[in-house]
Amino acid sequence: MSLTYSTIAENLKFINDLKINSKKMKMLDVISMQSSNVASKLSVHNTVKTRTCTSCGKTVSPEEKPTIFLCPNCGQVEIVRCSKCKKQGVKYKCPVCGFEGP
Repeated sequence: MSLTYSTIAENLKFINDLKINSKKMKMLDVISMQSSNVASKLSVHNTVKTRTCTSCGKTVSPEEKPTIFLCPNCGQVEIVRCSKCKKQGVKYKCPVCGFEGP
């Protein structure tokens, strides 16, 4: 097999194209990883749990900083109290055991 100048040049061009494509693929991988990280952060942010105040039934967001604790009697149910009900001392009732608290 005889190698001519043109076949050597073609082979070098092919090798150079492979290197360029390899760099492009690495860049795409990095971009893909970054976008998946952003997507996972967004999905976590979009699944923030809103809760309902056990006393007044109002929907309470995490930004309102509700008081959340397990029923002091049975420990099976999460009691959620909005700041207004807590401040006013509105009673709550556990739906499982019927315990009432201030």
